[in-house]
Amino acid sequence: MIYLIPTILFCLAIASLAYGFSVTYIFSHIFIITVPGCIIWLAIDKYTTYQHPLRKKIMHVITTWEKESGKTVKQLNMIINLSLNPFDLTLSPSIEEHLSMTFSECTLNGYIHDNGQFYLSINHPSNQLLDMASLWDEINKTKLRFKSLYLCLAPDQLSTLEQKLDNEWRFIAKILHESKRVILMLNQLQLAQSMHYIKEFGTLPSALTVTPTIKTNQLFHQISKQLDIFIETIFNQRLELCIYPPIDEEQKYQLFLVPLTIANLKTALLSTSEYLVSSGISLQSICFQLEQQPISRQPIDYYRWLTKLAITFTGFALCLSAINYSTEHRIQRKISHLSDAELINFLEKIDSRYSFDHLEYEQLQRLRISLLKSQPSDLLNLYETFLNSEKSTNRLKIWTIHQLTNNQLTDHQAKFLARKWHHTSNAFSPTPMSSIASAIPPNYFSDVCKVTTPDAQQDCMKTLSNIQAYNKIETQLITIESTLLPINHDNHRHAAKQLSYLTQQPHLIGEEALKTLTHVALSLDSVKHQHLLLRVSKIRHTIELLRSKEGQYILQQLLKLHTLLGDIKSDEEAHLSMQLAYQSDDHPLQQLHIIEKSLPEHITKWLSPITSELQVELSNKANRHFQTIWNSSIKPSLEKAIQLYPFNLHASESILPEHIYQLFGHDQAIDQFLTKYLASYLQEEDGLLTLKPFDLGIEISNEMLILIMYNQVIQSSMDIKPNHLHAAWAVNIVSSSHPVDEVILKSGKQSLPLSERESQILHWNSKHPIAIDVKLQSGETITLSKDTNWGILELFSMFKSNNGLNFTYKNKENNWHITLKLAPQQPINLLSQPILQQLAQDLHHLPSR
Repeated sequence: MIYLIPTILFCLAIASLAYGFSVTYIFSHIFIITVPGCIIWLAIDKYTTYQHPLRKKIMHVITTWEKESGKTVKQLNMIINLSLNPFDLTLSPSIEEHLSMTFSECTLNGYIHDNGQFYLSINHPSNQLLDMASLWDEINKTKLRFKSLYLCLAPDQLSTLEQKLDNEWRFIAKILHESKRVILMLNQLQLAQSMHYIKEFGTLPSALTVTPTIKTNQLFHQISKQLDIFIETIFNQRLELCIYPPIDEEQKYQLFLVPLTIANLKTALLSTSEYLVSSGISLQSICFQLEQQPISRQPIDYYRWLTKLAITFTGFALCLSAINYSTEHRIQRKISHLSDAELINFLEKIDSRYSFDHLEYEQLQRLRISLLKSQPSDLLNLYETFLNSEKSTNRLKIWTIHQLTNNQLTDHQAKFLARKWHHTSNAFSPTPMSSIASAIPPNYFSDVCKVTTPDAQQDCMKTLSNIQAYNKIETQLITIESTLLPINHDNHRHAAKQLSYLTQQPHLIGEEALKTLTHVALSLDSVKHQHLLLRVSKIRHTIELLRSKEGQYILQQLLKLHTLLGDIKSDEEAHLSMQLAYQSDDHPLQQLHIIEKSLPEHITKWLSPITSELQVELSNKANRHFQTIWNSSIKPSLEKAIQLYPFNLHASESILPEHIYQLFGHDQAIDQFLTKYLASYLQEEDGLLTLKPFDLGIEISNEMLILIMYNQVIQSSMDIKPNHLHAAWAVNIVSSSHPVDEVILKSGKQSLPLSERESQILHWNSKHPIAIDVKLQSGETITLSKDTNWGILELFSMFKSNNGLNFTYKNKENNWHITLKLAPQQPINLLSQPILQQLAQDLHHLPSR
């Protein structure tokens, strides 16, 4: 079946050229992937087959014979010898044995005839089919092509062949069914000798030819006639063969009996042939000697022919698919750079060409997706409905296309795109009437209602008109509300002048707005437009408030805030101003926030966006300022520090006490940053620093807050000096085991004999080494010591902490232990809590900013 694939692909390649890109697009990837895949698969399969040891052995035998004889092996044949008799090659001088191997108990022999026929024979001394099946599997793996299969039997096996093939020889039956040319050969020593003498001293008839496709009676007649001729030919030569050849009397007697022997086998041969043919086995011939060949034409070598055809078709398929793929790729590359209008012009040109249908469809789909993806979900649904519905008018579709393309197309181009828009559904997907009224011009209401509500078009048009009128008034009111204070908030100095003028002339606030509101109120229905009338009332109330003393105070605070922002020239000044806002209630930002809480809800909604815009401007500058200071002065030192010991237990280098002091010492880098930049924004609650509850836009990162908290913890765990670190513990022995006699703790000039009854105060100084001497009763002293800046941590890392205060050391060599209790003299125990390592881990797990 593998040889059919290139043929099929070749036909598809021809079809792709005939029908263009509609076929090319579908099958080009099949050509590019499948065909090389088949070739690679065949190459790998062929390589692994050629490396099979048995194939290499057989091919070596054949190659050697061809070199020595100067001839060529024409074909390979397989012999399954079930006769339990070996071949006597002395009777066949033209056949030589060139291969002999054993596989389990099976024997594998290779014979080569002078005429170039190679015979591979397998046999088992007791016909054990399991061993023969294993050998057959190995032969199959060689993928050698055998032209004929010889089934070699003894004459007395013919009568039981049918029963054996149906039972214990079913494996042989399967092989016979799979073979296209089967030859039945009788192998018996006396019969083989007689056939040899007949061939040497007389005329040996050719093998019996069998036609497996004819009917049973015709088959009997064909074989019976050939057997009669065979017997008659030998019978007519019996006297000459038995008198003249130089053979003994026994051999002459056997030779004389050959016609009778074959005649006795006639019934068995006819029955066996009929069974094999009726079972679907392609029996071609019956012979009595390996050299005896039937008279027949040389069959066509379909395997070689199909191989050459497959290679040819594969080459053609590759070439054609490459041409198609290259042509399509060039066109795709060209149109990928076209604008929407240019692309539509191109698609319109190729619209009438069937061969470009797929290309046109693909590009239209891409354009459709591109145009729809930028639309809001409600409008996308609406536009899809207009373009997909059969009830939509052409002018509605063209208008929709113009909306999707932002009026970048001509009417002709829009008409083409609307016509080619691929229909996905004729059903109208519900869209709120308010969305329709907002998106559709009034002159298209009738077209829209024909699609959305075909059974109630008049009601639909009236509803859309009412909604649009309502939306128009609402938009007008929103505009009035947003322009009550005609101030340019982006220009603070100009805004301050405008606010100063309005505080002096409050009656001018909303003067034109009130006239418009009166006109709007008169045009509204008191029942249908209650919501709009309420909004008109709220706007009037806002104007009245702004003209009042309370409103004037609001304007004055806005004036102060604009003046403040106008005077700020840098982020630092913004930071100082924001600090003042957190510290003083008189700051205009604080005042405006306080005022907002006391105002009616609708006025707060009006004032809040104005205040928020100014607040964001100020807070962004302040945040940026202290974040910049942090990134330049604190963060680099911190990132370097947490890479070193003891922040990182696996580091090969440790941080110096001087650097600890510069970063974590009192009134040093972190303390200074907290005091100067963050203290105004923070408050302490339950021992934790948190932002003050003022919603003024200040953002302090978790990184800063964590570091400030750990800075306080580290300062509470030890005394951080400019050139060294110090901490103190009350130390005593909790328990010790035999043979420990005495334990002495040393730090600098301190030498503290430890006991269970009283504690000794250990003063650790990072400048001095620290050690523990353990004296044993034998007089031996074992010293545990560390001479580094962090010796106290390194020394007690050798101990196991029990409850944060007790530390146990176990000596495995001498099988003893000591347990010490260290009670800290600082608020936080440096030894019991991994403070420094935890700081590094917490900073590492923070999300990157």
